[in-house]
Amino acid sequence: MFGNLGDHDPAPASQLRHFTNRVSEQAAFQQLLDLPVPEVPPVLMFSGVGGAGKSWLLRRLAEKLSENLSQKSASIPTARLDLDRSTGGTNYADNAPRALAEIRRQLGPDVSCPRFDLAYTWLRFKEGVRDEPLFRGHGLLGNSWEFLLEAGSVATSEVPGAGLVKWLIGKASAPVGRWLKQSGVGKWLETKLGEEDFLRLKKMLPQDIYPDLNHRLLLDLKEHLPPRDGKTVRAVLFIDTVESVRIEHDSETQLANRHQWLQDLYHPESGLLVVMAGRDRLTWGDDPAADWAQPRHLEQHVVGGLSEPDARSFLGQCEITDPALQAAILRVSLDVETAGQRDQGYHAFSLGLCADTCWTDRQRGAAIDPASFDMAPEDTAKLAARFLRSLGGDGTYAEWLHQLALTPRFDEQAARATFGPAGAAQDFAWSALQSYSFFKTADDPGWWTLHLRMRDA
Repeated sequence: MFGNLGDHDPAPASQLRHFTNRVSEQAAFQQLLDLPVPEVPPVLMFSGVGGAGKSWLLRRLAEKLSENLSQKSASIPTARLDLDRSTGGTNYADNAPRALAEIRRQLGPDVSCPRFDLAYTWLRFKEGVRDEPLFRGHGLLGNSWEFLLEAGSVATSEVPGAGLVKWLIGKASAPVGRWLKQSGVGKWLETKLGEEDFLRLKKMLPQDIYPDLNHRLLLDLKEHLPPRDGKTVRAVLFIDTVESVRIEHDSETQLANRHQWLQDLYHPESGLLVVMAGRDRLTWGDDPAADWAQPRHLEQHVVGGLSEPDARSFLGQCEITDPALQAAILRVSLDVETAGQRDQGYHAFSLGLCADTCWTDRQRGAAIDPASFDMAPEDTAKLAARFLRSLGGDGTYAEWLHQLALTPRFDEQAARATFGPAGAAQDFAWSALQSYSFFKTADDPGWWTLHLRMRDA
């Protein structure tokens, strides 16, 4: 369709080097990242309508964090959750323990979390869970799981009151025993508090373990996150699509209950900076007596559309320089809620899809008629149809995208098989797909989805 695979260049709209605007948002993030001890960061929330570029903002903040730290030869543990229910993966929005376990997994094995690891493993052991990826083979909690399979079956009356680790090593198989000697869990169990914790967890019911998981994780992070040159923030957690926690017809009380586990991710002493993005402003601080009413605990920013200068700058970086074409794209990308205002904005999703469309037209050597973008602002269906026309050919690519949009998420093998037989054409199709601005990672590693607005269209 576009020529030889070796000639392929990524669609410019997908490249974060073209990220523009959001100067104040990036500055707010950097300011919190640089807070010196003993100052503490608040939860940082970015809200705005769908398509305004909130997810792109979180991606940029994560990339900028990585860039800055690599320049300083430093590292900071980072995790990211997308609560979007529509991707068909793990429903983190309604499964706080699994969400916490995913955060812990992404922080990696270099961050010791013995209290959380032990409690989460006990929880799943008591629930009879056997197929969770974290417990498989060399998964992060695989050794903890094998350990509990052996030690957990021992009657409480047989467990000594002291020297627990030595006794457990004697009872466990050689591989588990070796792991126990050098692991964070083993070092925790060597302490008196750790021994008492193990015995207490053994007696607890699952419903008694659930509410303590947040506290355990944050306490582990406070003790074991690597120090960072006198800075308070020692790890960052990004949470996207926070509005997914809400269920239709929720009362304010029900919504507050659903948000509780998100609130519990924050503690000023943990060293964890929590950065969220979602459609709605958080109402946690609406009660003036609540801790969340204090700016030192909750900082919120509204993310609107790109300003006209920044939107034009973005289009220019995407090699869209014709004034008539720029004007047509700005018209279809206009944020209608700000139309006519001094600071009217332009939706990042629409701008990105227009840039993708122009790129595919240029790849085919087709002329780009500004009139082809003559449609109502935010009419995503017509904008998506215009993009599909830019794919040209016999409709193979358009039909392929249509099939991918019917499933909440897909992996590479399924996407390739849906396109057609293995070969250069399939390789190119998969490579091209990853370049588009509406292509995004799903919640689990190795899974992808299309932007919700694109799928709906």
